[in-house]
Amino acid sequence: MTTKSTIKKYLKGLSDTEKQKLLLDVYDKCKDAKEYIDYQVNPDENAKLEEYKKVIKNQFYPERG
Repeated sequence: MTTKSTIKKYLKGLSDTEKQKLLLDVYDKCKDAKEYIDYQVNPDENAKLEEYKKVIKNQFYPERG
């Protein structure tokens, strides 16, 4: 298991370009990371609120087919 301190040491050894490449690789390969980074870059609280309202509504009042 990797610790935060190990990751910090690894990141300190990378150049800025290498860090950007690593971040973009994670962005491309991990859906959760993509959503998180998208929100950090462009925080739209209203859109996120509506998204979660829809999830909650569908959980308690699912559409019947």
